[in-house]
Amino acid sequence: RAKELIADSLSTMALGAAEPEGRSLRQYVRELQGGTGPCAIMGADFSAHPALAAFANAAQTQIHDANDGWPMAEVTNVCAHAGRLIIPTALASTAARGGTGRDLITAVVAGCEFAGRAQRMTQTTRDTYVSAVAAGKVAGFDAGQLSQALVMAAYMSPGRAGLPGPRIDEY
Repeated sequence: RAKELIADSLSTMALGAAEPEGRSLRQYVRELQGGTGPCAIMGADFSAHPALAAFANAAQTQIHDANDGWPMAEVTNVCAHAGRLIIPTALASTAARGGTGRDLITAVVAGCEFAGRAQRMTQTTRDTYVSAVAAGKVAGFDAGQLSQALVMAAYMSPGRAGLPGPRIDEY
């Protein structure tokens, strides 16, 4: 299933990259970065810092609203398409660390597993966490380090930033 999710996300990412919004997004990232990094952005003729590559690839995936989960997921708010963030984060993290395909798949599985268990969280809060889980898995974090990454993700969550919705620490 992880391999299917990766292939689906790459396909949706490519579709988004071909759209005018994808081209505008890549131009914005090029201007914002001012240099190169170790990670590819779908459709770009330059590479980027891992965070910017994950951002750009996730945004391009979202252009066609990849729904890689259960069809009723959006209606019931149960992780409709966590892959739109897990896959770009795992790709960028794997590339930045010189990881393997196995590292990528492991990160995707970890992120999806967390997303599936985090059903009480709002989607924006859950998204913050799944990215931390995927990147932490690629980095080889042990339980303590991953716990610290999740604490940092909670600190940076939308609820903490003053956006509407439940605060992450309610969970």
